[in-house]
Amino acid sequence: MTNLIDKKNINNFFSYLVIFLPIALITGPFLTNLIVSLTSIYMLILLFFSNDIKKYLLNKINLILLFFWFYIVLRSVFASNPYLSLESSLFYGRFIFFSIGIAYIIEKNPNFVKFFGYSLWLCLFLATLDGFIQYFTGFNSLGWEQIDPERVSGFFREELILGSYLSRLLPLAFFFIYFINDKNRKGLFLLIGLIMLVLIDVLIFITGERIAFFYLTMSTVMIIILVPNFRIMRILTFIISAIIIFFIATNNNVVKNRMIDFTIEQIGLDEKNESGLRAFSNNHQQHYVSALKMFKDEPFFGKGPKMFRELCAHPDYYTVLACSSHPHHNYVQLLAETGLVGFVPILFILILTSFLLLKQFYSTYISRSQFLNGKNTILLITIFITLWPFVPSGNVFNGWLNSIYYLPFGFLLFYYNESLKKD
Repeated sequence: MTNLIDKKNINNFFSYLVIFLPIALITGPFLTNLIVSLTSIYMLILLFFSNDIKKYLLNKINLILLFFWFYIVLRSVFASNPYLSLESSLFYGRFIFFSIGIAYIIEKNPNFVKFFGYSLWLCLFLATLDGFIQYFTGFNSLGWEQIDPERVSGFFREELILGSYLSRLLPLAFFFIYFINDKNRKGLFLLIGLIMLVLIDVLIFITGERIAFFYLTMSTVMIIILVPNFRIMRILTFIISAIIIFFIATNNNVVKNRMIDFTIEQIGLDEKNESGLRAFSNNHQQHYVSALKMFKDEPFFGKGPKMFRELCAHPDYYTVLACSSHPHHNYVQLLAETGLVGFVPILFILILTSFLLLKQFYSTYISRSQFLNGKNTILLITIFITLWPFVPSGNVFNGWLNSIYYLPFGFLLFYYNESLKKD
C-alpha cells in the first residue's frame, strides 16, 4: 500500500510539474528545460519497471525519432568539434521521453488534461493582456520597457518571441475546449474563448513577428477546413480580428511598416529592387547559400549538429551576411548539419502528417466519413505548423522551441492510441 501511495504521489508531482510548463515557457529556458529533463529522467527510470511506457516508446514515430537522436549523437562524435556538437545532440532525447511522459501522465491522471488546459489558457490570457499593456503604454505589467519600437515582447523582455509563443500554442489551446464538461458554464467559457481568440489574433499582428502571424493564419485556415466543431467560431473571430488588424495597419505606420512594407522590401517585391526575388530576405538567402554549400560538401552525413556557426566563416562556405548561430531554417539546417541521413526521418514525419491531414480532408468533404476525430486533428495541425518547410524558423536543436514542438506530440501519443482501441 505504501509503495502504491508513493507511486501515486510521484505521478501527481510530475503532473503538476508539466501543468506548470506554459508558465515556465514564459520565464525562459531554465525552468522549461528543468521540467522537460526531470520528466524525461522519470520516464527513463520507469522504462525498466513499467510496460505502460514501452507501448508509447515503441510507437513508429518514436522509433524514427530515437533513430534520429542516436544518429545525431554519433555524427557529433565525428564532427570537427565534437564537444561543441554534442552540446546540441547528446541530450536531445529528453524531448522524446518528455512526450512519452505526457502520454503516461494522462493515462495515470485523468484530471491532468483539464488542469493543463486551464494553465495554458490562463498563460495565454496573461501574456496577451501584458502585451497589450506594453503596446498602449510602452511598459508591460511588470514595468519592463518596450525594447524595440516596432516589436512588442511583454514578459519576454529582450527576447522578441511573444508572437511565437502565442501562435505556436494557440492551436493546442483549441484542443482543450473539448474538455469543458461544465454545461452550466460552457456558454461563459466559450464567450471568454471568443474574446480571447480575437485579442490573441490582434496581438500577434502587433508583435511584429511575421512568421508568427503566418502560423496563426495557417492554423486558422486549417481549423476552419478540417475541424467542423470550431468552424463557425473561428470564422467569426478571425473576421472580427481582420477588421481590427486592418484598422491598426491603416492607422499605425510603425506596425504597417514592419508587417507589410518591410516584408515586401525584404522579399524583393518593391519597385526599387533590381536584383530579383529573395528567399525571405537577403540575410536569410545568404544563410541558406552557406548551409547548402556545406550540404553539397557532405551530402550524406552533414557537418555535425551545431557546426554551422563554426563553419560559416570558412572560406569554402562564407558569403556576405552568411554567419549566424544557425541558418534560420529547420530543413536547410538539417541538410547542412546532419545530411540526408538526418534529414529524411524528419521529412518522413512531415509527409506522414501531411498525408493524415489530407486524408482527413478527403474523409470530410469527399467520402463524408470520419477518419480522425476533432481532438486528433487539432493535435496534428499543431504539429504540422512546426514541420511546415516554407518559412524561416529557429534553431532546430533549440531547447525552448523543442519543448513546444514535442508538447502536442505527447497528447497525440495518448489520444491516437485511445482512438485505435475504440476502432
